[in-house]
Amino acid sequence: QRIDGCEWDETTGEVIGIIQYHYNGEDFLEFDLKKRTWIALKPEADVTKQKWATDQPGIKHKENDLTKICPDYLKL
Repeated sequence: QRIDGCEWDETTGEVIGIIQYHYNGEDFLEFDLKKRTWIALKPEADVTKQKWATDQPGIKHKENDLTKICPDYLKL
């Protein structure tokens, strides 16, 4: 299961983005937008975290989705 989206504060312009993965109903992996890194929430997620952490184009894509594209939809 994946949850992704953003919140946009109309007054301050602050954007909070979220990407979380869950497995069997439990937290598994999440993206820390401020640090631009993945966080393993279970030991089993470490292998995936290490693989995704080296994918700089993928991280840049996620960052763009959360800070540009998602807020643009909210502003419509």
